[in-house]
Amino acid sequence: MSMTAPGNPELEGPVSSRCHLTASIIICVSLLLATGCGKGGGGGTETPILAPNGLSYTVPGPLLIGISITPLAPSYGGGAVSSWTCEPDLPEGLTFDSSDGVISGTPVELSPPTEYQITASNGSGSSTFFLELSVIVQPPCALGYADSNPIYQLGIGIFPNVPFYSCGTPTSWTVDPPLPLGLAIDGGTGLISGVPGELAAATEHLIQASNSTGIALTTVIIEVVPQPPCDLRYTVSATSYVVGEVIAPNQPLYGCGEPDGWNVDLALPLGIEIDPTTGVISGSPVEVSPETFYTVTAANSSGSDSTVISIAVLPEPPCQLTYPVDELVLDLGEDLPPQIPSVGCGEVEGYLVEPPLPAGLSLDPVTGILSGVAGIEAPPALHLISAENVSGSTTFEILISVLATAPCDLEYPLASITHPMGVAIDPIVPVVGCGTPSSFTISPDLPSGLALDAVTGTIFGTPQFETAEVEYTIVGGNAIGSVETTILIRIADVFHLWGDPISASYDLATGEGVAETTIWLEEGSQNLSYPTPIAGFSFVLQHDSTLLVSTSIDQGDALISLNGGSGPDFWITNQLDGVIVVGMVVSIMFSDVLFTSTASEVSRVSYETVSANLQGNQGSVETTLIWGNPSMEPPIDNLVVMSTVPVTSVKPVLHDIPVVLVSSP
Repeated sequence: MSMTAPGNPELEGPVSSRCHLTASIIICVSLLLATGCGKGGGGGTETPILAPNGLSYTVPGPLLIGISITPLAPSYGGGAVSSWTCEPDLPEGLTFDSSDGVISGTPVELSPPTEYQITASNGSGSSTFFLELSVIVQPPCALGYADSNPIYQLGIGIFPNVPFYSCGTPTSWTVDPPLPLGLAIDGGTGLISGVPGELAAATEHLIQASNSTGIALTTVIIEVVPQPPCDLRYTVSATSYVVGEVIAPNQPLYGCGEPDGWNVDLALPLGIEIDPTTGVISGSPVEVSPETFYTVTAANSSGSDSTVISIAVLPEPPCQLTYPVDELVLDLGEDLPPQIPSVGCGEVEGYLVEPPLPAGLSLDPVTGILSGVAGIEAPPALHLISAENVSGSTTFEILISVLATAPCDLEYPLASITHPMGVAIDPIVPVVGCGTPSSFTISPDLPSGLALDAVTGTIFGTPQFETAEVEYTIVGGNAIGSVETTILIRIADVFHLWGDPISASYDLATGEGVAETTIWLEEGSQNLSYPTPIAGFSFVLQHDSTLLVSTSIDQGDALISLNGGSGPDFWITNQLDGVIVVGMVVSIMFSDVLFTSTASEVSRVSYETVSANLQGNQGSVETTLIWGNPSMEPPIDNLVVMSTVPVTSVKPVLHDIPVVLVSSP
């Protein structure tokens, strides 16, 4: 063994490595002293500190992101380690314990294979180990889908089927066998989406999600079914058919899926059916059926849709209407033997005829029988008789004529008429007992202003001048014969009807006041029957209802004395809005009469003012009481009835009544 002076390279390094057991103790001791080993100045010796050596780690395979590693503890020889180092820094999530060299933790990021220099050292030296580590992703695991057994409808976009998984994130996705037409799997996310384009039976599809580390598998069973039918309706949703007629096929209309079956909730009318494959309604009804509502349902494996239709089956319309004869010629008053119709096909619900039959003849609306007694002349005319029901009708034309007879028993309501000049006469209409006159004539001519209707025989007009009483002969005739009658007409102011002028006051502050008039009737001395006994009279007097309201209608002095002081047998009054109506009969048994050869007081009429319309109205207001009943409600007018033989009536000459209302403080 050779010795080397301090600083000699051969002396560098741990002392233990340069001491040989074969050397003499002296030399070792000298060497130790020369190198500073041991304690200074003294006697005795220390145990030498050994440097670490043989440092090593168990080298693991690639580490997985998110998976905690089993702590990597170092293995080494030599002396105790006083410090540990690692270069470069370990991947994120791993830690290196500088007190014991242990590596632990959970990697959180990828790391390519990297060599890490780990050094264990103490005061005597160090030992180094190069540890290679890498961090890779986990393979996918626990793979599945939100819906593992979906059933989709043809042509309807699906709600995306989202995958779920654990462990590592897949980077690619595949499916086998391919998805139904129109559906697709996203190769990057595994999302299944699309619009099914064809029907597909339930099929198991193997889906593989993979990344660089490994794969995960799952299955999805997918079925594509048709859509249920929708928007179901029929070409005709409400209809009526006729018994025996072949109906036009009623085609269904619908959307969405194709139906594979059809049904209806109620049995259709006998003879009509629904095709269970196409839904078409067809056939020929054989019996009457009331309107009925039917629910028709179209269905397939996915669902159904319904609609409501209404069907009524009507009877056949009547046909071939005939009567025993197609022409009837009757004499006026002749009895028509019943004419019974014959009709075929459907049952008749009613008969009618246009234009209406001549008066006296009739058509039974139920049986269609023509019968009656011809009551009026009728020229030949075609009448169309119809036999009908809800489905239709059949017609028959018949020519009917009623031959005329000579008119008879011609008369007018009044045999003698006395009427004042300048007052329109109520039309005087004749009555004929038989045969209809086609024309009327009169002789001599009527007084100026009056006329005879040559077709109806009515006398009408307003006489212009006074005339003496004249007898007029009126003839009504037709092609068969004629009839005549006479009537006496005189134009003269026979009776006058008037009232005392009214001059009344009302309270200026309240508008309240009263008014009264006395009604007078007087016969003109030129009347042929002067003085003429009067059997009764009536009058109607109008007033302004905004100014006056009637309060009482009393009998006048000329009436109170009748019938021995008991007054007339019949006295009626009616106070209407703006009108008073009075009627009087002296004696029902004609035991007394009224004479008015001088001005005779027949009534006293009292009024009150309409205070609301006169209150505060300073000055005077003028109005007029007017004779007449324009509405004829009730049907009473101004008339004097003379107790003559025959009894006659005449319109009096009327004199309106002036009214002046004056305010007073």
